[in-house]
Amino acid sequence: MSTFFVEIYLLWLCRVMWSVSHRCGVKQDFPAEICRHFSGQFKRNHPETYSMDTVGYVLAGRWGQELFSIAYPMFMIFLAGSGFVAISIAFNAVSTHATCTVVWVVIAAVGTFALASIQTLNKVGIVSWIGFVSVMAAIMIITIAVGIQDRPVTAPQVGPWDKVS
Repeated sequence: MSTFFVEIYLLWLCRVMWSVSHRCGVKQDFPAEICRHFSGQFKRNHPETYSMDTVGYVLAGRWGQELFSIAYPMFMIFLAGSGFVAISIAFNAVSTHATCTVVWVVIAAVGTFALASIQTLNKVGIVSWIGFVSVMAAIMIITIAVGIQDRPVTAPQVGPWDKVS
């Protein structure tokens, strides 16, 4: 789980800090830290909660349980769907053949089903390390490619040119 957070942090940190300055980035990170703190406190105070619907029951009784038992699966469905769309777009971008987007979504769904069927956290940890290494490799490849890139086609072909601007 910690490797997943490192991956996400590496992917969004550079862009956010570049866009909104360091001070705003700290302001964005603060609410996430507060949520993590209170979710830990909640679990410590209510050790009987193991799923989102029991959290809803503790917070709002039977109505909360029903709401959370509908809202959380919907959230996970939309989250998985957005991941499948992103994977299909990525595969379409790197492939040169005319494979339909639906085929890539089915491949992503089968792969997700296979990885989600792992029942021990030890093997899930191995999958997260594989993901971490692949994200770090992608970051290094992009960094090296940008660093050794010659003058782009869209840059002025004559006169001085700076990579930074």
